[in-house]
Amino acid sequence: MTPPKTRMRYVVDVTFGIIVPVVCLYFDPLILKQSPPITCGSPLLGISTAYYVYPAVGIGILTLSLWLRGGDWLTKWGAFFSGIFLTGTVTALILGLPLVIFGFPAWLAAYVYGRNAKEAWQQAEPTANKGESILRVLAGVLFLLGLTWIGFFLLKNLFPPVVVQTCPDV
Repeated sequence: MTPPKTRMRYVVDVTFGIIVPVVCLYFDPLILKQSPPITCGSPLLGISTAYYVYPAVGIGILTLSLWLRGGDWLTKWGAFFSGIFLTGTVTALILGLPLVIFGFPAWLAAYVYGRNAKEAWQQAEPTANKGESILRVLAGVLFLLGLTWIGFFLLKNLFPPVVVQTCPDV
């Protein structure tokens, strides 16, 4: 069972699930934006990755905010929210991997989203059978990926990538 929500847990969830991801995206020097000479001026995960990450993080933050402020009425949506949080967990882990040591903010975000995914799953409507709940989780995953895909194409068409410097041939 999930431990009761405490004030400290709420602060950790808001800090590492909402504030830190926004700050990391804003100040990102290496993963999504043009990078220093060590990567020849290209982002480590490629320019197109930013078009996926920005909408995914935004949707994840909105969902987490709703979940943290929501009441009992969200219980029936628990499995759906669990799918969204599960996708957020995987995204945060992928973003944290290239930074190894300095990826801890992404790993903490992954922890927050993973913990909330587990809690949402546990609070899912108890009358629903497991198969139905799994379908709701899958619907949450597909919902986030679908909105992110739409956001990806909107951002890519509205904000085409800047010309990236290439490394000189040595």
